[in-house]
Amino acid sequence: MVESFWLEIFFLTLSIVLLGYYLLVWKKLADYKSPAIQMSELPFVSVVICAKNERENLKNFLPKILNQNYPNYEVVLVDDLSDDGTAGLLNKFSFKYKNFRPFKFEKPKKSFGKKEVLEFGISEARGEYLVMTDADCYPKSENWLVSIVNGFENGTEIVFGVGQYEYENTLINKLIQLDTGFIALNYLSFALVKMPYMSVGRNVAYKKDLF
Repeated sequence: MVESFWLEIFFLTLSIVLLGYYLLVWKKLADYKSPAIQMSELPFVSVVICAKNERENLKNFLPKILNQNYPNYEVVLVDDLSDDGTAGLLNKFSFKYKNFRPFKFEKPKKSFGKKEVLEFGISEARGEYLVMTDADCYPKSENWLVSIVNGFENGTEIVFGVGQYEYENTLINKLIQLDTGFIALNYLSFALVKMPYMSVGRNVAYKKDLF
């Protein structure tokens, strides 16, 4: 009985300390004011995307990325051996958009997932500033690219963004939104207290020499 009592006291104390710690960290994000800064000259940027059987998403979302309000950039898309007609769609886009450079990844993989595909895309990128997103994502406005690139002002080497999910009036979607928001709240807050530990690959930018 005594052991149970002290265990509860220990758990309660630890919970209070942890909550206080989180509140102090989260306060950094709550108090954060985005500086009204702009790069004096916007650099050439490479947006890198990997895709595998994402034809419909690319058809709907890729034009939103290719039509950004940005003076000089390219979109490097690496097709990871899709078999859903992606190649034909990419060929059409390459004729329509001069800043679009599609590639096909045909090398034998040494690992699962898209790590090697992404590395290949980065190796083909011409820009020193790299912006990453996913084939099933789209920017909320035509100023997405200029906004994320302006984050490189003052010598910053990596810029974190948030990747939200489309809203649906369902319970599972609300749970996903809650989980995504909690994750973003944490990694952005910890970055502000100079303890960055993660980002989301669907909305992040960094310099090629950092990579």
